[in-house]
Amino acid sequence: MSKNDFENSRILKSIADALGTEPAAFYTDEGLPSKALEIRELLESFDRITDPSDRRICLDFINSVVARQGAVPDGS
Repeated sequence: MSKNDFENSRILKSIADALGTEPAAFYTDEGLPSKALEIRELLESFDRITDPSDRRICLDFINSVVARQGAVPDGS
């Protein structure tokens, strides 16, 4: 394992720990980082929304889902 691979593994482990999960949760059976791909897709799509009120609608929707699941949204 190269120094870079070790560092990447350490960072992934830290992120997983912060989220209360295992590093394996970020990967599909094919080895692709599923959660990371979903986050990237969400951010790229959100970035393409130009109207501030539409962006607010998206954020409100996401926060309502978070609230429904009993999690506490981070920031506002």
